[in-house]
This record gives sequence, C-alpha cells and structure tokens, in this order.
Amino acid sequence: MSSKCVLSRLPKRPSLYERICHILLFGHVSGVIARFEEPWDIADRVPDAQRLWDRCFTGHSHTLQKKNDLVFFLIKQCTYDWRSMFATCGEKAVTAFISRQVTGFDTPVEIEAYVEWAVPQTQAFHDDEGRGNAPPILPFMWANVDESDSENPIGKGPFQHETILDTFAFYLESIAAIPDGLWKTSSPKAALALATVAVERAWKQWATGELVQDSFDDKFSSAMWNLPTQEVLESIDKLKPRTWTKILEGAAHFIGAHKPKSIRAQQCYTGGAGLSGRALCYESESESESESE
Repeated sequence: MSSKCVLSRLPKRPSLYERICHILLFGHVSGVIARFEEPWDIADRVPDAQRLWDRCFTGHSHTLQKKNDLVFFLIKQCTYDWRSMFATCGEKAVTAFISRQVTGFDTPVEIEAYVEWAVPQTQAFHDDEGRGNAPPILPFMWANVDESDSENPIGKGPFQHETILDTFAFYLESIAAIPDGLWKTSSPKAALALATVAVERAWKQWATGELVQDSFDDKFSSAMWNLPTQEVLESIDKLKPRTWTKILEGAAHFIGAHKPKSIRAQQCYTGGAGLSGRALCYESESESESESE
C-alpha cells in the first residue's frame, strides 16, 4: 500500500492532512531517526513515533500501534524514502565531485585508479598467511590523507571529504522544515552514517572508471549496508564536538546543491575480515591537538 493510499484513508481534515505529509517526513525522520543508533530498523520505535505525534498533532488523539496502524505505516514509509534520498544524494555528490576536478579524472583509467585508492577492497590487503585484511584507512572518509609514510597513511578531517559533506547536506535541508522544539540537540549520528555509506556505494558505482548502475548488487538496503553502517558508527561515536561543528559547517556550503533523482545502491563487501577503516575514521587527541582537523 502506498503512502498516498494510506493518507487517503486518514481523517479528511485538510490542515491535518497537510501537516502529516510535511512534518512526519521532515520532523520525524530527520529530527528523530537521524539520531538513532540503528538507522536501518525502526520496528521497535513506536514510543518515539508516539511522542512526535503527540507533540505535532495536539487535539488529534491517536495511539500508534506496531501492526495494522496506518499512521505508523506512514512513518515507516517516510523513513524508507528518507534513507533512499541519501543514496540519491550520494550519487549526485560523487558525480559532481568528479566533474569539478581539473586533473586526475579525465579518463576512465584515472577515475578507476582513484576509486581503487579511495575505497580499497578487503581482498587487496593480505597478512603473512595470505588472509584478507580490512583496509586500515578509507581515504574517501577523510578531507585529505597524508601519505608521506606510505606504510602508515594518516587521515585528516574525519567525515569531511567533499562528497560526504555534500551528501550530509540533505539532512540539513530536511531539518530546515522542522518547527522549533521538535528535534533534539544530540548529534545526528545515523544521518552522518547513512551519508557516508551512501557515498561509498556511489564511489563503487564508478569502480570501472565509468558509472554503472542498476546491477544485481546495486541496492541500498539493510542486508547489504548494515555492517558498514555499524562500522562507521564506531568512528562517529568517537567524534569530538569541534569535529561535528566542522562537519556541519562544511555541509552547509552544499545545501541546495542537488535535486532528487531515484537511484539504487551497491552491495558492500562481506564482513569477518577484521576492523576496517570505516571504524577507524577519527583522530587521536595527540593528533588533533598538534594539527587542525
């Protein structure tokens, strides 16, 4: 059942109808889901949805239920739409980044080489026994990478690569419509995590040096992206307040840069190869004190 069909069965009060369409999509999803520890599963978040309903729709009493409830169905549909928009914005951000580069991205060979460097695959790393290891750093997650010591590259500016900031700007756009007092002040960890894995998926679509979409593995779903999302959240949990400030300020420059376009996402690698660069995208206190993030 589509969200439009669901809405058609809600009480025929124009003002209520419009507020459901507008506030639930931007207020609930952006203001609440963005701060969840688990952005892929909201099945047990009925209490959060109930609190939002009670605050947004005073005078319209309704008790949300996990099953057979049209309002909660609509909230879940809004959540699916919100997640898919990160995939959309991720692809647009990567395409725009490539088009902005003056050198190094003129041919498919150059683009392929950049993707191989920026999003290294697990199988490209091997220990002394020939087993695959997770890459220690994923350059696409950093503003820049110091490779003066090729054996120990150092990332600077976690989650501040242009493509991540560009994609994360979607979150800032969505909360702009939330009435004052309806969204929490805690960091939007889930939103940043989804922006990051959406960008990783988008880069992988350019793995051959040319854009390849709609393959069998090209889905932005929990089954394919939950593990990378959890690893990214390991890094996000360690971000300092001043880093969050830089991320938010950097993303603000990309507000309004893109319009929606429906896309799908690419399957991530399978787990079990150790702690990857997704979970190591943060700077130690000693590094951040000696150099700016």
